Amino acid sequence: MERHRRLTLIERALGLALMALVGLVGFLESRSPMAEAARAKKPWLFFLALDSSTVQGPPELFLGVYDPRKPSVETVYLPGSTLVDKWRSLDYFYAHDFSRHGVPERAAEAEAAAAGAWLSRVPALAQEKPVFLRGIAPVEAGDMPPLQALAWIRRPVRNLLAVPATARGLSGLDRLFLALRLSQIPKENAVPAWLPDRQDVVYDFFGRLVSGREPAMHRGPVTVEIDNAAGIADLALDATKILRSRGADVVSQGNAEGGGGRTVIYDRTGRIQNARAVKRMLSCPSAEVMTRADPDRLVDVSVILGADCAQAAKETGSWNSSKF
Repeated sequence: MERHRRLTLIERALGLALMALVGLVGFLESRSPMAEAARAKKPWLFFLALDSSTVQGPPELFLGVYDPRKPSVETVYLPGSTLVDKWRSLDYFYAHDFSRHGVPERAAEAEAAAAGAWLSRVPALAQEKPVFLRGIAPVEAGDMPPLQALAWIRRPVRNLLAVPATARGLSGLDRLFLALRLSQIPKENAVPAWLPDRQDVVYDFFGRLVSGREPAMHRGPVTVEIDNAAGIADLALDATKILRSRGADVVSQGNAEGGGGRTVIYDRTGRIQNARAVKRMLSCPSAEVMTRADPDRLVDVSVILGADCAQAAKETGSWNSSKF
């Protein structure tokens, strides 16, 4: 009987402790603008400035859009050469502030402020005030900026909490909620992207991200263009055959200069699912997938073939080619 009474008391104590914990979390969430936005199913926007661990110079700048409705996060690379008024680029604003004050952190924030003023002209972003984050670009992501941001986003707890200076304008509580929310995003819902080149596409691109709407689908197979950057004879031809055998419509093939080690698959319409489907068709698990919207391409997906796909075909025999 005494043992039963003790167990009952322990159970009640644990229940009260759990209720108190739930109440504390609820109270903390009520004090966090980011948690409130998540409850309201509103996207969060943030600038992410990533310094290179090996190269001196301006950081790479990204606009991140976290959508709690999916949940997903898309990090859009804003090249330093991007003109934000008639003649001044993002790099100009960084260099100008750095020449005056000599503080890299301040210059990076000035660059982000210039990007924010420019993006506020986009109707979907006019009322948004993104917070500013700063970090070190992971070495393992290679030299392609969108992949650096993707690697950083996939380690949110370490990157947001371990070094307090990585987040400016965020309370410790909001930093904690942001880290926890990002850590819960499925791997396939973290999408690296490039800023579209055309201004009219920029407006539609960010409007889609903030609204959460998907681009209209067209009927028929996924259309693909293929370029061989690996320097391996007939690699694009072999990839064309395998994609067509698996349902894709390959409309062109050719050669590309530079690179060659890693295959990159670009979504050209804002539907990342198309690029992921092409990756599965190629049976090339090391291929990187990202969005680079460009309606002038007139295709759904662009594939830049690297030597990794040739190696994967050789190891698995998935392309049934005698050359691999």
